[in-house]
Amino acid sequence: MKCKDFSGGDFGYWLEDAKPYGLQNVKSSHDALEAKISEKRHLERLALKWNSTAEDSQNARDVLEQLEPHSNLKHLEIKNYRFPTWLGDQSFCNMVSLCLENCFSLPPLGQMFSLKELSIVRMPGITSVGCEFYGESGSLRKPFQSLETLRFENMSGWEGWCILDAGEFSWLQKLEVINCPKLIGHLPTKVLSLVGLEIVDCPKFVASRSMSTSICKLVLNECQGVQLERQSVPSTEKLEISGFERLKEFASELVMLTNLKELMQRNVQGYFRNYLKR
Repeated sequence: MKCKDFSGGDFGYWLEDAKPYGLQNVKSSHDALEAKISEKRHLERLALKWNSTAEDSQNARDVLEQLEPHSNLKHLEIKNYRFPTWLGDQSFCNMVSLCLENCFSLPPLGQMFSLKELSIVRMPGITSVGCEFYGESGSLRKPFQSLETLRFENMSGWEGWCILDAGEFSWLQKLEVINCPKLIGHLPTKVLSLVGLEIVDCPKFVASRSMSTSICKLVLNECQGVQLERQSVPSTEKLEISGFERLKEFASELVMLTNLKELMQRNVQGYFRNYLKR
């Protein structure tokens, strides 16, 4: 669907959900401008998708810039291209969820103070998540103050994660790091609000002991660099593990998990076995 196809008609200014697929077919930024996205103050969801990874041409960049939505937007998804210059602007004070998939680079997002859910998926060109990810260094506002869910998935080239340890992610409740085989280093520390942690297919990743003591659900699959006995997770109620040779490696730590209700370990056939159910 071309941008101009949803610019008016019966939807008008009450358009609530726009999904202009196939943006590679938009011939000029003028076509994108005709959509008048910035005037649709009741638009809450917007998905900007190219059918495949777009050629980084001046026309493609101009089209994306002309698709800047109204600041009332709450949910945004961008797939198979770069991020626009307007993304990360503090003027988007109502945005609560953002998904970036197969984009060329990461924008500075830390100062989007209403953002609650962030998914970063399938970005093979990203090798490092650096300090610029958190936004302006001189800002008085700590990065990601409202973020509750953070997910990194299928980041095949990602190797390093800059952790500021400056009070970022202070409200984070769920963190997922999935299929990031080259990632090394540690998780953010002192995220006291965290209740769910999932690390899957990250063999070089290491979890920090001081991250949280309130984790209720812990999933560790094929991440041999994470040592469960080094975690302080007395609140854990559900534990899933795989990729470890023997369950008894964690015997001393399991004794301390007094709230544990469900323990699952994947066997060699790939199935989970329930060892404990209270």
